[in-house]
Amino acid sequence: MAARRGPESPKDALLIGLCWFGTSAVVSTYANTAFLQHFDSAYLLTLVRFFGSALLGAITHTCSPAAVSLRGVWPTFVPSALLLVGANYTNSVSLQLSGITLTYVVKSSIPVVTVLINALQGKTFSTSVYLSIVPTVVGVALAAWSDMNFSATGFAAALASMLMQTLLNVQSKEAIRRTGVGGAEAQFIMVSICSVVLMIPALLSLASGSSVLTAHLESHSLAEPTDQFLVSVAAVAYHCEYVLNFIFTSKVEPLAFSIADIARRLSIIFVGAFLFDKTLTMVNKIGICICFMGVAWYSSISQTKTSKSRG
Repeated sequence: MAARRGPESPKDALLIGLCWFGTSAVVSTYANTAFLQHFDSAYLLTLVRFFGSALLGAITHTCSPAAVSLRGVWPTFVPSALLLVGANYTNSVSLQLSGITLTYVVKSSIPVVTVLINALQGKTFSTSVYLSIVPTVVGVALAAWSDMNFSATGFAAALASMLMQTLLNVQSKEAIRRTGVGGAEAQFIMVSICSVVLMIPALLSLASGSSVLTAHLESHSLAEPTDQFLVSVAAVAYHCEYVLNFIFTSKVEPLAFSIADIARRLSIIFVGAFLFDKTLTMVNKIGICICFMGVAWYSSISQTKTSKSRG
């Protein structure tokens, strides 16, 4: 989603990369699953993440001496924001119903969908690119169907989240290119729009007093320290993860980011299994490894062709 500006200080890039990696693989992994286990609401998790990130983004933007005016650019990001709402909500549903392993193995196949979308638009790829798709698809199938927490609805939600995330990546890059704003500003604009969109059904729900959301809010008054802690961690982790993502992508080459992202997704799966006592079967593990080998192969091919075209 962010424009890459090439390599900068290796030490700065390493530090930011480690912070992003740790925030995503450990803090966000814990925060999302712990929130869902406690509040049992994918909608509430999505709302808290967006509203908290919008609030933190507003504070940062207001206090920044280098902040640029965002007037007039908001409408450009509406399609991206709607995709962001869909991608995050279905991701939360998948996490709630099927858990971390299935969700992130499926979402790791985003490069496959990217190739298919481009192919449908008339772009051609080499045989090696199409071959790299095979282990990714096979790995996802093995890991998903052998998962002990498999849920058809959760699997469908993971697929929907993957598709919308792929479309979001394409759409948001175009919106950033057209408006000239930075990645962090784009994130602030989109989560602000998302917050407004999600608040509409929340307000209608509270007004009617008859929805599942109302019951969740009544059973958790947010006066308890545990409630406050989980809400705060979910919001802050989401905001920091994506802001650090934008900064990190601007400081490293695309191949370095792709490798780091593959390692991050693998770490999320295994950290989640460790934190929440998730048992991974042997077929599970084999499927995960095959899937990520395919993603790594595709990333390597893609970067090699990009380097040759620039040369």
